[in-house]
Amino acid sequence: MMQGLSAAEEVSWWSDHFGPATSQAWILISGAILTVRVAGIFIGFWVQPYLKEIEQAGGDRSVTPMARGLTNGGRVIGQWERALIFLLVGVGQPAGIGFLIAAKSIFRFGELKDRENRMEAEYITIGTLMSFGWATVSAYLTWWLFRR
Repeated sequence: MMQGLSAAEEVSWWSDHFGPATSQAWILISGAILTVRVAGIFIGFWVQPYLKEIEQAGGDRSVTPMARGLTNGGRVIGQWERALIFLLVGVGQPAGIGFLIAAKSIFRFGELKDRENRMEAEYITIGTLMSFGWATVSAYLTWWLFRR
């Protein structure tokens, strides 16, 4: 906060100096960060027990199917998915989220049908559902605040 100003006065100062759209810009920026970046931290924390279970069941993680993926591939994919959901909600096309889910399901079908990869497939599915849920809720909340 700026020295000597209350929160309400600070918001007013920003609006006075940079225009009334400043608060809307801050809402969009904050919502996008919450949707794309903060979600990854929480989802990583929430799926950690499942990852530990996979590691325990597989013994040496270097030979499990998950070790064949890109180092941060899942994180980057999740960020792009959440950003796309944020955008789809913002432009009034939430039906596109269904297409995103369908596309991801098609790409993951091979992993789901192999019994030896079942734990990894369930782990990915849990993380995906958490990610999509978080992104959808936070996007709707952000855009609702933006339009108020």
